[in-house]
Amino acid sequence: MYVDAPALDWITLTTFSGGDNAHYRNILQDASKADQTRELRIPRYLGIIADGVYLAMGEQNKKRHYMLQLRGAAAERYKGGVRGLSDSRCTRVDCQITIEIVDGWSARDFHDKIKRRAWPGTKRNHRRKVNLIENEGFDTVYIGSKSSEKRLCIYVKEGEDGKRYLRFEVRYKKDKADVTFGKMLQGEITPNDIVGYELSLLPKYNHHTWLKIAQVVEDYKEGVAVGRTVVDKSTTYLWFQKSVVPSLRRLINDHDYGPSVAVELESILRGWMLND
Repeated sequence: MYVDAPALDWITLTTFSGGDNAHYRNILQDASKADQTRELRIPRYLGIIADGVYLAMGEQNKKRHYMLQLRGAAAERYKGGVRGLSDSRCTRVDCQITIEIVDGWSARDFHDKIKRRAWPGTKRNHRRKVNLIENEGFDTVYIGSKSSEKRLCIYVKEGEDGKRYLRFEVRYKKDKADVTFGKMLQGEITPNDIVGYELSLLPKYNHHTWLKIAQVVEDYKEGVAVGRTVVDKSTTYLWFQKSVVPSLRRLINDHDYGPSVAVELESILRGWMLND
């Protein structure tokens, strides 16, 4: 993960064009040089993922529909490779800034304070939808609904260095994503501009966490901030693949427990889809 400087964190492009899909395949082929490819199915699409690049095919209006997702570091790495694809549409673009977590940070405290405040710049200063998901310190605050064109996400990540990091992430979807990403490709705006703008719209909440993030944004704008790369801690995922997945496969096929396990998995996936 990229730390102490704003960066792209997710790009989703879609197209019906076989020509644009050929460019998508070239990006996946390059990514596969650094990582083993594997099949991945998501709702309505089946594809291949490697090193943060996911290329999938589905069907819309009885036509083949292609989707390219550039996740994490792959978004910054390959953003230039999709310039000029006139038949592609950007349906999601995320920008983020990540800092080492500040002592005293509390997602619960932030959630409670933000939830009660009106948002300047919105029609009649309406309050936005604010949700909190607590997970033993790795908590997440969502601001905005999943269906809206803009959603903010504030959550905790852990690095291989054992430290915890706080990420402020801006997620644009639909037309807002397409227009924003087009401006990025033209050099009119940057991830730093987007992060700085969305920070400025937060209700006044002068916790030192936000003061630190705002300072990094300003320093980056002035050219004095230098980002760095921290390896995400992957032990939880490796444990999941090694221990949990085989157990789930056995249980889902068990005559007695299979139906109950299926219901639990469906509930978990429904919650993930609601908050993605």
